Amino acid sequence: MRVICLLLALAAAAAPTPNLRQQKGRMPKKAPVQDGRKAVSQLSTAAQLQRALTFTAGGNEASLSQAQEAYMSAYVEAQAAGEAARQAKQAYEAIHGVVYKYAEAASEMVMSEVQREASEDAKKAMVIRKNFEKAAKDNAQEAAISIAKVYKKAQTVAEETAATWAMRAQEYTDAAVKRKALALEEQENAQRSMDNKDFGDAKNRILLSHQFMDQAEDFLNRAKSAHKQADQINQGVRWYMWAERQAAMSTLAASMPRELPPPPLPPLP
Repeated sequence: MRVICLLLALAAAAAPTPNLRQQKGRMPKKAPVQDGRKAVSQLSTAAQLQRALTFTAGGNEASLSQAQEAYMSAYVEAQAAGEAARQAKQAYEAIHGVVYKYAEAASEMVMSEVQREASEDAKKAMVIRKNFEKAAKDNAQEAAISIAKVYKKAQTVAEETAATWAMRAQEYTDAAVKRKALALEEQENAQRSMDNKDFGDAKNRILLSHQFMDQAEDFLNRAKSAHKQADQINQGVRWYMWAERQAAMSTLAASMPRELPPPPLPPLP
């Protein structure tokens, strides 16, 4: 009976109190949506109250006990479901944590391996680059030395030629001195023949003396020409020395890649 009174009081509190003055006023053509929703809610509450009253009026203590048992059973099941949900959440979080941990460790291992391989690749690239630069410098210096050898050989030939001409000039000079000495000697012999009244021998001696003097003069002219030739070649030797260095420097720069500066000029031969 107390349950029935309690349900009636709840229904009376939930039901709205009508306002007669407001009902006498002008009614709108269409009811607002909020009033419709309130009416549906009131009907639902009334239906639930009617079912509760019907159950209570027609029931007894046994029905109340069954309702309590059903309530306790539902409560226990709800607690069990909550506990199962909590355990499932903990298991999920644990699995998720382990997976994240192993994934993080795997990513760190992969990153470490990538960094190690990148470091090794960088070292290999540096070694290859250094070997390339060294080979380029060595090739350029060898090319410079090779072109310098050409000029050096030409210089050596010029120096040998100049020395030959100088030697020939000295030989011509010596021959001229000897011919001049013979000419003077024949002049003295011609004078003795004149003193001895041997005019025929004196004449021959004088002619021979003139021949020796002509030969001496010819050798002197040849000696002068040879000296001049030797001097000209020696002047050209200086050009070979300058040209050798310039050709070596030009070849050194031309033999290097554009991105590398030329190395120092090696000692030339």
